[in-house]
Amino acid sequence: MNMETQATTPPQSPNTTETPGNLEPEELEQLIRFYFRKGGDSRLKALMEEVNPDEYQASSRGVFALIPLLQLLREGNKAQARQLAASLQLNADISEPFRVYLRLLVNDPQLPAKESIPGEHSFARNAEPPFTTLLLMEDGEISGDGHPNEASWGLEDGHLVLYAEDKRPTSMLAYDNDRKCFIGPYLYDVSIHVLEPCNG
Repeated sequence: MNMETQATTPPQSPNTTETPGNLEPEELEQLIRFYFRKGGDSRLKALMEEVNPDEYQASSRGVFALIPLLQLLREGNKAQARQLAASLQLNADISEPFRVYLRLLVNDPQLPAKESIPGEHSFARNAEPPFTTLLLMEDGEISGDGHPNEASWGLEDGHLVLYAEDKRPTSMLAYDNDRKCFIGPYLYDVSIHVLEPCNG
């Protein structure tokens, strides 16, 4: 089963002892992803300053553009995140699943009635098929084919938030009224989660 483990299992440091200025682009990207998952913000900032966008493909450039947004969301700074999302909407390097979320965030997403949310939901990553089913309970717990990163849920600032067992937010999902599903970033990797009610 393709379940994320970054929030509960410490990521392994890339096998490099080079200083940032001497790293190959692929090695620098590895380190940036490592420190982003780990939460090493001061080290991450220094590494990001070494990035030359011209040395990377569009997918990597999109990752670098989104990391500051995800850091703001992890910090709970929704106002600045919304401002940054407005400028990122025009970034052609960002994948379409993330573009959907950016549009929702900028437009101040509105959640459906809380009593309509509990129930069985399919859970997917990016544009891939669902990899598991989560049962959102009325008391805020998550049952079913669970994972430590998705132990409970709640509502914050227009988002449905999934929490790990240690109560840290791991996914922040906005409601897409057109698709009738929740979509938003996994906060410890640059990817999108989609939570869709199984009852349609």
